[in-house]
Parts: sequence; C-alpha cells; structure tokens
Amino acid sequence: MKRLRILTLILLILSVGAFFATNALRRLRADSTLPQISCGDDVLYLSVEDGRDAMLQGMNAWDGKDGDLTGDIVVERVSGGEEKGQLAVSYAVADSDRHVAGYTRTVVYTDYRSPQFYLSKPLRYGVGEDIQVRDRLGALDQIDGTISDRIKVSTDSLQTYYAGLYPVTVEVTNSLGDTASLTLDIEIYDSIFGEPVIQLDRYLVYLDSAAGFDPDSYISSVTGAPESSVRVSTPAGGLRPGVNRITYTCTGTNGLTGSTVLYAIIQE
Repeated sequence: MKRLRILTLILLILSVGAFFATNALRRLRADSTLPQISCGDDVLYLSVEDGRDAMLQGMNAWDGKDGDLTGDIVVERVSGGEEKGQLAVSYAVADSDRHVAGYTRTVVYTDYRSPQFYLSKPLRYGVGEDIQVRDRLGALDQIDGTISDRIKVSTDSLQTYYAGLYPVTVEVTNSLGDTASLTLDIEIYDSIFGEPVIQLDRYLVYLDSAAGFDPDSYISSVTGAPESSVRVSTPAGGLRPGVNRITYTCTGTNGLTGSTVLYAIIQE
C-alpha cells in the first residue's frame, strides 16, 4: 500500500511538471510581436469612380514573425468626415497568430457631390386629387446609387381642395451622413378637360451656373397647342443660386391654357 502511494505521488509530480513544461514551451514559441501598419501620406485623394481597393494605395504592413503583410490589409470601415467628400477610412491587418493592428486615415473625393433629387412628373395636382409625391420624386447618390427609399417628405398646411402653391420639403441622407434638402412647391390647380399638356424630359435639373441655360431644350412634347406657342417665365432678375421655379405656359386652339413647371437648382 505504501509503495502504491509513493508511485501515485511520483506520477502526480511528473504530470504537474509536464504541464508546466508544456506551457513554458508554448510561451517560448508564441509570437510576441505585433503587426504594424504605416502609410506614406495620411491624406489620400481619389475620384468617386475609383473602387474600394484604391483606398489601399500607399498602405504597408509588417510583422516581426510573418514579414510583409501589405497584401493582407483590408478596409475595415468607411465613415463620413468633417467636410463633404471627406472620409475617415479604417484599415486592419492580422498576423498568423491573430494579432490585429489598425490604422485610420483621411480619404478625400476630389469630384464628390451631395445626393441629388430628380422629378419624373411635375408636382401639379388637380383639386381633390390624391397627392403622391414619391411616385415621381427620386434621389441618386455617387456613393450609394439610387437612394429614393430614404427620402423624407414633409408638408405643412397642404389643402388638396383649394387651388394654390404649398411648400414641400424633401431631404435624403447617404451612407456618409451627407444630407441634401430642397423646398419645392406642390401646385393644386383647377384642371379643365381639353387644356393643353406640356411635357418636359425632366422636371428638376442641377446646373453649375445659369450661363447657357436654355429652358426650351427641356420641352419633350406639347399636346393641344403648337410648341411654338409655349412661353417661359423665369424668376425676376434671372436664375440665382438655389431653387429656381421656371413656368411653361401655352394656349390651345380651344382657348384653354396649360402649364407645367421646371425646377432649376443652381449650385453654389
């Protein structure tokens, strides 16, 4: 019995020793180095047409055990910066022992613009007609593409049974947190059967300046009156930065008058 106890004690001591020896060996073999990320310039200038991989330009990574890890760097997160067109891009890289290093730098899109709206139909409705703004209003963004489902529409004191102009504010935000907003007019009018119809190829345009603006170039067709009879009314003093309302009117052979509206957004 005494020999058995001694043998058991010896085996226990050997087991404990082997355990600590194994852990010590594992620690000796473990990678104590951490990967490092660096870049030549903390600000990178790109075009919005450049792909996500272009954000990796100038980035380098090195690890004491694994060596060059530049090809393993990934774009971890992209968020909006302090100014429009400015991004905060976070990078990450991991070595073979799953040690992770991160780095953040600024990327600037040199040709960036905020989201823009478009209108496929005029914001004109007959008295008592059901008002549907989203069936004709959309939004496009250079980064996210079509973002019409993110549009918010707000109106105050809209009276569908009384003719007049009622302001409507529309806004949309892209994934960078950049919000575009416009205030337009919903027109409620007394529609008359047989009045001429003026159709435009678009009802909202963005222009860098008023120079060279040709309102007639947006006319697609005129029904119930000769196209030559269309008259264009622009804001007094001409187009100015911001939202401009241009009205097209014509009188048909039956004496009835038809009209439509184009919004020209002059970008500052």
